[in-house]
Amino acid sequence: MSGPFQTTADGIELQFGGNHVGHFLFTNLIIPKILASKAPRIVNVSSNGHKLGPVRFEDPNFKDGKEYNQWWGYGQSKTANILFSKSLAQKLGSKNLTAFSLHPGVIMGTSLAPSGLDIDELTKRAQEVGWTDLTFDEKNPDEGTATHVVAAFDPRLNEFNGAYLENANISDDVAPWATDLEQAEKLWKLSEKLVGQTFQY
Repeated sequence: MSGPFQTTADGIELQFGGNHVGHFLFTNLIIPKILASKAPRIVNVSSNGHKLGPVRFEDPNFKDGKEYNQWWGYGQSKTANILFSKSLAQKLGSKNLTAFSLHPGVIMGTSLAPSGLDIDELTKRAQEVGWTDLTFDEKNPDEGTATHVVAAFDPRLNEFNGAYLENANISDDVAPWATDLEQAEKLWKLSEKLVGQTFQY
């Protein structure tokens, strides 16, 4: 989460690679096992930080760091989590799979951002994208996991396949770039290109 520009061993911007591309590959590799369960469900942990930026489809690596913004990088990866869930719901919903994404809240005391959060830079980026109601809804770990539990187990969500959750409920507080099914498909294609494999359902 945030921090200076780095890449994965495969040369992918670290937040995008770690928060999305790795999840994309792993999930698709084990899809047969997931689909074999009685009620297959996938949960991707996103963030309201997705509002910090859309996926830079033509340049997810920020010109190899030359145009890097740590918070846009974070936003890009969290937007990808939402779009990935929407793609899974669309592509595999007919096979009984449900997929959701969620914002757990701000949970302090974890190692997510070991170098600390640059709040000034975060606030600046939020202002640049018009995110005027930026708040820090700090939660303890138990509160923070509540939405995970709902996303993973609540059968009432089945009719809302692909939904984004916040505070243990479905939320419509989603940036427009994270709701577009065309962008979801574009992300799927980009992700396939980055991992060098195709996954067709």
